[in-house]
Amino acid sequence: MKHHTKEEKREILDALKEGRTMQDVTKAYDVSYASIRRWRLEEGELDKPRQSYTLKEKAEILIRIEEDKLSDAEAAGIADVNISTIRTWKAARARIIAAYRAIGNGNAAKTMQAKVLSSAYGIEQGQTEDDNIHMDKKEEKALKRENEYLRAKTAYLECP
Repeated sequence: MKHHTKEEKREILDALKEGRTMQDVTKAYDVSYASIRRWRLEEGELDKPRQSYTLKEKAEILIRIEEDKLSDAEAAGIADVNISTIRTWKAARARIIAAYRAIGNGNAAKTMQAKVLSSAYGIEQGQTEDDNIHMDKKEEKALKRENEYLRAKTAYLECP
């Protein structure tokens, strides 16, 4: 990881202000998107830090999208998230809804939720505290594993 001086940071932030794209700046200055975001937050150039959504909030947004027949752009505007985030949640909709349905009051529901999350995402029970689950990377990994398994199973069943 490269350490950037204050002057380099200022130069990078100025390049963005001048209209250069984030992709262009990250490549030209060999700096990560996360670093630039952190610097912009420190400088007060961004309104708020990135928000995390609980499993419950994600599921409720997905349900509203379906009920109100919202487009991805409309849903992103209502939920105040990036459109790509909405698309990621929609791709993992079945898993999010299944885990959400397992949530309820009492220890039995917590145990059920933990089982669903463990089997779907490989998330351990301790990570389900307060329904604050950040599964995006784990969702993707679990879905890829499941996809590979289903392809292999389909190929096996189609064999004569």
